[in-house]
Amino acid sequence: MATGNTGALDLSRVGFFAAQSISLLIAVDDLCRTAEVSWTLIPSHAVSRVLRLTNRDATMPTASVSETSLELTEIARAPRPVSLEEAVACL
Repeated sequence: MATGNTGALDLSRVGFFAAQSISLLIAVDDLCRTAEVSWTLIPSHAVSRVLRLTNRDATMPTASVSETSLELTEIARAPRPVSLEEAVACL
């Protein structure tokens, strides 16, 4: 994997996350794997709950905001970060 191919999806402020929304996270994960992009999901309590209920908590690359603060600084310096809109447009 090339250096700098990293990303983070910060959902730490999401108050409601429907179980049906898990398909979007699975699609993002699949796209990142295909593009060889290492990514981290920063879930809120609501998102974490849905991940647990759908048994995806062990398969999604999650971290807390404090765990990723240094990584986010590095991501901000990446040559071309991929936006969520770009990832969704590929679906």
